[in-house]
Amino acid sequence: SDDRPRYTIPFEVEVGGDGGGIHAAILRDSKLQIQIPIENAPPYVAFDPKAGILAALEYDQESEAWAAQLQSDSPAAVFRAIEALAETDHAEPLAALLADSAVHPLVRAEAAKALGEQRRTDLLIAHATDGHARVRQSVIRALGNGTDGTALTVLERAFRTDRNPDVRASALGSIESLAKTRSVTLARSAVRSNNPAIANMGARVLGEHGDLGDVDTRRSMRMRRRTRMGGMRQAAKIV
Repeated sequence: SDDRPRYTIPFEVEVGGDGGGIHAAILRDSKLQIQIPIENAPPYVAFDPKAGILAALEYDQESEAWAAQLQSDSPAAVFRAIEALAETDHAEPLAALLADSAVHPLVRAEAAKALGEQRRTDLLIAHATDGHARVRQSVIRALGNGTDGTALTVLERAFRTDRNPDVRASALGSIESLAKTRSVTLARSAVRSNNPAIANMGARVLGEHGDLGDVDTRRSMRMRRRTRMGGMRQAAKIV
């Protein structure tokens, strides 16, 4: 019989700590064997740290190891660690990442999303006015996962005053998740906004939770055409 593997794929493994680094390996028929001489157990091990393999890859390690992997120089390894920590109650490393302005905004935004999945409103609220719009929007969205109305005041302030319209639209979406009745009141003003993102969010909220009195507003010729078309589709839900 032919003992040759059906396929081989070049593979990389990143080992954290002293004596670590990125090591090359070969994946043969879904089997990987690699030996790396190190004196102590590594703080983390990241498989395919540069996301070079076009395949779904799953591996697991302790929460402490995922937290240590946040220090990787490989962005893909960091994002994988954030994703894994979101499924744990290990919030402190994510909070530290979000608070570090030297970290890339995309990484900080992903940390905020993870904290939202953990429902850590207490660790998110302080960053609702972050200087970077991408981070701020991620925080605002994450606050919508809260279990009570703690963040409502912050969210309503963001909806009314944030300088970025996408953040304002996201704030309305989060308010909807926490307080549907209040979101309808705010949506009635949002649909009259000159900004499509805000107006469309208002139309969506009214479509989900509005009443018959909102139908004429959503069909109004004063609304932008794209928003009005969306409003008419949502109005059908009310009727």
